[in-house]
Amino acid sequence: MTVDEFERALGNFGQRLQDIGPTLQSIAELIQIDLRASYIASGLKTGGPLETSLRVTADGNTLSINMLDYGMYNNYGVLPTPSFKNGGDPVKQTYFGRMFSYKTRQFGLPSRQFFDYENIQQQLADQIAIEITDNF
Repeated sequence: MTVDEFERALGNFGQRLQDIGPTLQSIAELIQIDLRASYIASGLKTGGPLETSLRVTADGNTLSINMLDYGMYNNYGVLPTPSFKNGGDPVKQTYFGRMFSYKTRQFGLPSRQFFDYENIQQQLADQIAIEITDNF
């Protein structure tokens, strides 16, 4: 690689870093495909409102994952209301400080995990690295 080719490649790299919107748009499409495939593999009802609500969008330099609110209950499960009459400690399952439980439910809803934020973050980081360093 000559110095001129290196300078051009470095300029392209800098441009891709400044505006990663197009990169995020292509990554959003890949993540949405993976998210829907994971949803189907989890055994949740296909073709229903939750599945059709799954959206991964890119707006500028921001990536968003959207779904109906009860998608969190399906993904993380719902714990039963703890009974303290026989002693015992409440079991807590939190997500960003939220407790997923129903006060009137006497039984739990099992977790049917169809997404994992850590996996999505890793996939996003890997894809961004590939996209911005392509042809460098």
